Amino acid sequence: MHRFLLAAGMAVVMAVPAPAVLAQQKPTPAVAKAPPSARALDLSRRYFKAMRMDESMSNILDSLDPLMTSDDGAEDSEVMRQSTREALDAAMPAYIERMVPVFAASYTEEELEALVAFYESPLGQSVVAKSRGMGGASSEAMKDLLPTILDDAEKRYCARMECEAPTDVVVRMQSS
Repeated sequence: MHRFLLAAGMAVVMAVPAPAVLAQQKPTPAVAKAPPSARALDLSRRYFKAMRMDESMSNILDSLDPLMTSDDGAEDSEVMRQSTREALDAAMPAYIERMVPVFAASYTEEELEALVAFYESPLGQSVVAKSRGMGGASSEAMKDLLPTILDDAEKRYCARMECEAPTDVVVRMQSS
């Protein structure tokens, strides 16, 4: 199960648009900024709406469906898929509202206006639609690379933690 969660986490990170990832990075210590303006907050909400972020998790989960399997059979796997989808759908409005002030504080109003103008335009909506259509290919690429990534991560972990066997990694990961 921990490998599924790692795979899901990696796929989510890779599927989130670059501006969202960049906005989540901690800012460098500098002069304290004033709270974002109401206009910046409104533009940030428009950005998330234009990016169709409320639909993003469903699209990500569609591409992750092959990875969401259970050792307990097909029915258990389907319940896992449905439960995960429902939980993420329920969490998206709160995620977006948490990210709105982050975006509003990270970009100038001029930058937000440009982002919104692009993503609300027909060209921007075409980019959003095509980006969502790449989920299956992205998932396949990650599924193919995941065993190598996990084995490499395990080796690196064991080199630092001096573990003897892969089960040591599982036990330590679950107990932390």
